[in-house]
Amino acid sequence: MAKPILDAKIIEREDFNDTLSIFRVELEGGVPDFEPGQFVTLGLPDPDPEREGKMVWRAYSIASAPSEKRWLELYIRWARKPVDGKFTTELWKLPVGATLKHRGCTGPFTVDMAWPDGRPDDRRLLLVGGGTGLAPFVSFAVEFQRRGVGRELIICHGASYLDELGYADLLTRMQEETANAGPGEFKLVYVPSISRPKEEANAGWAGMTGRVETLLQPHEGETRSPIEKLLDCDLTPEHFACYVCGYDNTVKAAMAVLEPKGFRTRRNKREDGSYDLKFESYG
Repeated sequence: MAKPILDAKIIEREDFNDTLSIFRVELEGGVPDFEPGQFVTLGLPDPDPEREGKMVWRAYSIASAPSEKRWLELYIRWARKPVDGKFTTELWKLPVGATLKHRGCTGPFTVDMAWPDGRPDDRRLLLVGGGTGLAPFVSFAVEFQRRGVGRELIICHGASYLDELGYADLLTRMQEETANAGPGEFKLVYVPSISRPKEEANAGWAGMTGRVETLLQPHEGETRSPIEKLLDCDLTPEHFACYVCGYDNTVKAAMAVLEPKGFRTRRNKREDGSYDLKFESYG
């Protein structure tokens, strides 16, 4: 049965630069129940005159927590390469107060809290996001802290420029708030990485550098990756469950590191039904 098409009104917008923004949208009928990591599908009239009366639909991961019932928060980039994105080009023209359409919230990119046999899964969650692929991990973090979920989240976020670290203030604050968390308590570790550290716009950056997937790879002559050294823990399925979200090339590069370490996807799950590597890609 097809989901009903309802209105979604833009009520707030926060721009980080010309092509990266947070949109907060109010949904007709209110925000439905959903799980952190799921997405909403938005629609706008197709601008192509030859497709008059048709709609353009795009799915966006939800950055807000399910407990936030005033709006959905979406972290969106205006696609400009290799050509302007049809949907985002129209979205960028809309003012606060404009109305779109939506088809509800769904998606499988959610956290498994137990093993197939029912045992609690308390491994660390390694969350690797490139660009706006950070969005579902913000939802994870905010909701898990509110619920008091006893998992440690390591959020690795890759961006080209400092003004693309859209949730840096929030995630830094959460890291500080949970720095002294004990066993069985929620904890957040935030690891941003800038891929173009030598450019003037990134002057003064003293954190991690390189594309986000390089945080998982040992540097030449070393046996541990930057993340393994930071956490003082080997990157294996015994210690971590992994989630990767971002551009297709980012996801493929991260998977090429994680799968040889023994991480399994749903397509290649173990005989007991377990797997510990989920991914979502776009572009």
